[in-house]
Amino acid sequence: MSIISTTSQGIFYTALNYLKRKFNTKGEKFSEASPFYMLISALSSVAGQLFQYLHRAEAEKNIDTAEYKHSIFGLARLAGYEPFRGRSARGTIRLSSSQHIVIKPGTRVKVGGAMFFVDGRDNVLYISKNSNPVDIDIVQGVQKSYSFTSDGTKFQSFTPVCNMTDNELVEVRVNGELYNRKASIYDMGPDSHDYILRTSISHGLTVVFGDGRRGRQLASGETVTISVVETDGASGNGNAASAIEWVDSAYDIDGYAIDINENTSFILTVPPAGGVDYEDIESVRYSATRCSSQHVLATKDHFRSYLSLFSQYRIYDIISPDDMNSDSGTVFIKASMNMAKICEDDPMKVFTLHDNDYLIPTHMGTNELERILEDSGKLLIGTNTRVIEPIIRHYVINIGVRVKQGYNKIQIKTDVQKAVANFIVNNSRTDIIPCSDIVVAADSVEGVDTVTVSLVSEYNETAHIKKYYYKEWVEWSDTDTKFETKRIKCALAEDEELGINNGDIVIEPSELWVLQGGFKDRFNQYYANGLNDGLGCLNVLFI
Repeated sequence: MSIISTTSQGIFYTALNYLKRKFNTKGEKFSEASPFYMLISALSSVAGQLFQYLHRAEAEKNIDTAEYKHSIFGLARLAGYEPFRGRSARGTIRLSSSQHIVIKPGTRVKVGGAMFFVDGRDNVLYISKNSNPVDIDIVQGVQKSYSFTSDGTKFQSFTPVCNMTDNELVEVRVNGELYNRKASIYDMGPDSHDYILRTSISHGLTVVFGDGRRGRQLASGETVTISVVETDGASGNGNAASAIEWVDSAYDIDGYAIDINENTSFILTVPPAGGVDYEDIESVRYSATRCSSQHVLATKDHFRSYLSLFSQYRIYDIISPDDMNSDSGTVFIKASMNMAKICEDDPMKVFTLHDNDYLIPTHMGTNELERILEDSGKLLIGTNTRVIEPIIRHYVINIGVRVKQGYNKIQIKTDVQKAVANFIVNNSRTDIIPCSDIVVAADSVEGVDTVTVSLVSEYNETAHIKKYYYKEWVEWSDTDTKFETKRIKCALAEDEELGINNGDIVIEPSELWVLQGGFKDRFNQYYANGLNDGLGCLNVLFI
């Protein structure tokens, strides 16, 4: 059985050869100038495009082969997966005033050039004259409202034309009455004042009302107001040094406007963090087939899928209560800040980082990642989360380099530092860092002839100086129903090496290795922090 070609060229030659055989003629009757040739050429071109369209249309029905965004998002929604629309960064400003002032929710303020507003979940803030400073929660983004008029149809839906919006900060009112958000139409009772929220294929959102049996059916002519927060996502994240400029005024007790910038003092106590962009196509394609219902975080896969949206964090492990045979209801997450994200603009920044840069910040007793999960509204009732911080181990890398003749040593040193920085930032291994990988990175620099690498561990050197060490690990406690850092004193064997095995860095499950000096080795040689004219965390020595 012959295979019929579906390309324009294949269809053309198949038809042409058929006519030649049918009429027992040679090619001269079907020259390029003949009517038959031109007719077959046109028809085959149309047929080829038709087959191509049918092939593409069939491929768009499968989420693994689909290419168009609207196909992938549509198939994900059919599977019960709602693509993530984005999240605004959150922060806190501490403010004090020399007079009585009132700050209303929604008051706008710029932090690092990005627009924020005072969290609307709080009531009006009354700040007394010369009182203790007040912490004000702020949210990145611009508050916008869209109005629609219903036509009385069942399951009527409305889609505001807006940019990236915060996934959770949505408010829906009908004729001024606040409606409640539900996860599914099956959660909506008869004539209940509820709605469901869907992610539209354009990263916007769609609000859907009921039919009377499942949620109230809107009457014709009713006014629907949808309020959202248009966010900058990840670009709204800032730092403690971000400049603050209040855009809107506060008010005194008589209602007169007061310039907050001139009449108060304020600092940024919690830098804006937690901002995330909308979910990209590949993430939707991956998550939709592994998390068909993402209304709650019920399994470890659900947690991994949701946390993958927050690229500023690196998730090492997720430990559920079932893993510990516990009924505590606490999900433990081993995580740290993502070094690749911190250094994505400049890998050389890795040489300037300190321990706190790797740890997820804690503000007012709450870990930043725990706060994000709590605010998501996706945790099961009775479930809470705890982030387990890694035990940080400091290492120094010494690289011996022989340079080929004719190459500048200063340039070679800089290039080797950049190559090693790129290797460290992009490394994803959590068990061992082979010395050979560092050799390969340094050896890739043009002009390098030979490379030798030696590693120095602060943990190991301190143990050799004191002749003992403290073995540390994280362990589950049945009594206290939590993970605890255990610590026991051990004598150091004469030939024992800690954190290094056969020249490679060995990372225990509870540890995080970082390139950082600030310690002496057993030979009283001091290694400074960062890159240093003497010996620092990375030393390029010429041999």
